[in-house]
Amino acid sequence: MPLLRRALLALALLIPSAVAIAAPAPKQLPPNGGVLDPTPGFPAPGPAAPAIDPFPSKLDPGDTPVAQCTRPDNCLQTDADGDGIPDMWEDKLALAFAPELHLAPQSEDWTRPANVDWYLARVHMRFEHDDCSDCQVLGVGAITQDNMWQQSHRGKNWRCAHKGSWHDSTEPTNFFLQPPNDATHNGAPASEWRAYDHVRRIAGGYDVQYWFFFAYNDSVGSFNHEADWEHITVRVDEDGNFVSAWYAQHEGGRRYDANRLTLVDGTHPQVWVADGSHASYPRVGSFDIPGVPGFDDHTYDDGPVWKTWTSLIHVGEKSQPRGGQNFIRYGGRWGEHGTTSVTTGPRGPSFQGAWDSF
Repeated sequence: MPLLRRALLALALLIPSAVAIAAPAPKQLPPNGGVLDPTPGFPAPGPAAPAIDPFPSKLDPGDTPVAQCTRPDNCLQTDADGDGIPDMWEDKLALAFAPELHLAPQSEDWTRPANVDWYLARVHMRFEHDDCSDCQVLGVGAITQDNMWQQSHRGKNWRCAHKGSWHDSTEPTNFFLQPPNDATHNGAPASEWRAYDHVRRIAGGYDVQYWFFFAYNDSVGSFNHEADWEHITVRVDEDGNFVSAWYAQHEGGRRYDANRLTLVDGTHPQVWVADGSHASYPRVGSFDIPGVPGFDDHTYDDGPVWKTWTSLIHVGEKSQPRGGQNFIRYGGRWGEHGTTSVTTGPRGPSFQGAWDSF
């Protein structure tokens, strides 16, 4: 018996040693605390854009098939974004009225759409300090939808020391995204284009917004800036019938009734996108730019045609994004700060007035 106890004791002492020997060495973080920042001349390859699944598994209709969802009260009553509208009804409206975009030919406009994840993989996140040097917050390859809205940075005082107030990237502050070189400005291949929809309740019906992202705005003269968020808003009645559409054009826009638009398959409004500025118009032609005398927007009929309902992503609400689309929580700029507001990158959709107005 004593011999057996001694054998068991020896075995117990050996086991921890074996485990310790086999344990892998802890990972060593790079000296900058884990932020990977590849050489600026070589942007990190972007991840594949999110798969397009108009009715994801969490919206499995079960005994209420999508075809029977003809009004909000007979749809599956899930509400992932907490806006009081069933997700299935939002998705049906968004897919039904998504626009067909007519882009300018390459010879007239070299800027092309992209998607959020594609862009985030190719940019830095920086913070602009007034009268002091900018600071890097996250490097190329380190920005994701999950972390871009959770950053904090301290301001600098008059001596350019970090002794000022703290700022969060959920606020419209001095955070901005910046490509390390001009290659990103071209945009993504057509297979990576994505449109983002947002549905909101209004009196007598719904507004269905469609947002499109371009990596660059190559407008007239020197009125250019990195990143460009554009949109149209389709207004429908209580029963989901088309009423009108608002086409964003520079600092404003214009509303068009159905009889002034061309609707593909009876529901999808056609949109002609101006070369460079990406303003939205209902036809081919030249259009005055308010406040910019001597310059016009131009649309064309021989460029790429984008049926956005084939590449649509539902974003939900700022307080409760759907499907991981947390980019709508980020309050900073999507392009570099310019010398004026016209040459500075825009804020994202949920921080623009149109999010709640059109």
